[in-house]
Amino acid sequence: MRIAVIFHVPSPGGLTRFTHALIEGLLSADASVSIDYFVSDRLLEAGRVPDFTLDGRARVIPISDPAVADSNLDERHWLVQWLNMRMSAHPRLHSAGRALYQRIWSVAGRVREGRPVKRWYEFAFTPELLDEFRAYDVVYLPFPFYIEPATVEAPVVGTFHDVNHKHFPENFQPGLREQIDRQLDFWTRRADAVAVSTRFIEEDLTRHYPGAADRTSIVYVPPYNVAPLTEDARLAALARFGLRDAGFLLYPSNQAHHKNLIGLVAAADAMKRRNGTLEYPIVFTGFGTDKLGMGKVRSFEEVDRYLASSSLVVGEDVRGLGFVTDDEVDSLTRSARIVVSTSLYEAGCGPALDAWQFGVPVAFSNIPPFVEQLDALGVEAWAFDPQDHEDIARVLTDALADWDASQAMAARSRTAIASHTWTRAGTEYLAVFERAAERYHRLGSTRSPYTPAGE
Repeated sequence: MRIAVIFHVPSPGGLTRFTHALIEGLLSADASVSIDYFVSDRLLEAGRVPDFTLDGRARVIPISDPAVADSNLDERHWLVQWLNMRMSAHPRLHSAGRALYQRIWSVAGRVREGRPVKRWYEFAFTPELLDEFRAYDVVYLPFPFYIEPATVEAPVVGTFHDVNHKHFPENFQPGLREQIDRQLDFWTRRADAVAVSTRFIEEDLTRHYPGAADRTSIVYVPPYNVAPLTEDARLAALARFGLRDAGFLLYPSNQAHHKNLIGLVAAADAMKRRNGTLEYPIVFTGFGTDKLGMGKVRSFEEVDRYLASSSLVVGEDVRGLGFVTDDEVDSLTRSARIVVSTSLYEAGCGPALDAWQFGVPVAFSNIPPFVEQLDALGVEAWAFDPQDHEDIARVLTDALADWDASQAMAARSRTAIASHTWTRAGTEYLAVFERAAERYHRLGSTRSPYTPAGE
């Protein structure tokens, strides 16, 4: 089977880890598989793409949308940061200010580069790329978000990780939710097969996008770590961040509201007030977390206010490391006392998967997709109500106090998760691809091509 994998997002993170691990799983699952990985040129230039060379069956091909220019809205610009912090309480003024900023820089980009400028999330396949897709048995979209509708003349499979935009609109800049909604409405209907990672997401996706209801498959995600982790690298990462081995609680997250960082911060505050000290500091990783307590990130306003009046000392009791590399997050996960997630909404708990693989105890929210992972994968975790910081504090206190029980849970989980490999996931995905190809060829000429609005 010849597969085209498309990853157009220019920034690294959990999605790239998923995509790269799945590519390796597909290649190892079937020796007849060949993959062309069409990946954002910016991601490739940043060195965030592995060298897929297994038997010469994988090629890495850079792609870009020539209409997406560097003049797009830059969240680091002082004016955008001022708008985010000072005008967020006034949605209309905030939206208008950002739109004006975008328009100024878009015009500047057109003048400078002599071509139209689009936002990064309006990525569109070029006619040349669409023509190339005809040669593939399957076109796979590991993240069918931020891609403009198009006529793809080949079987299409998409992995729809969640519908976060339907539940947490505050995570998205003005206009982006509508953009995602329009794009997902198209791709859920166009995909010949749809993959999701839990039954919870299958139900959530089809509730909002019923066009996907008749061709959805669940493939549980294995641990993201696929590269060997040396002891020297692990210890070097601890030294780099000034952390002691097994001396901290780790929450790999980001600045999105649904990550519920305040739940863990408030729990840590309760634990410190009760005991007079916080034996294990809280460490956050992920985009934006290095700005915790600085009053610089709009989505951290509530957390920053809480920290200012709490017993916690930023930099000692609570530390945000910002974005870290895959090797670094693996090192931190392996070295944590407990890996924690207080998230309110997810497709599943990625940090827990890696913790279980490394034999590290897990404590997380009792939300449906996390509980589903426990049942489906045979793993164990301490669970709490993420909306109740006192319950989070109680469960973490119990997990630390009954350390024998925590270690035993981690050991059993490590054994259970060992059979959930990327080769196994690759095999299940190939079955999804085959069903997609059968459906595409069965429908044949009855399929209507996509026509952009106004044509």
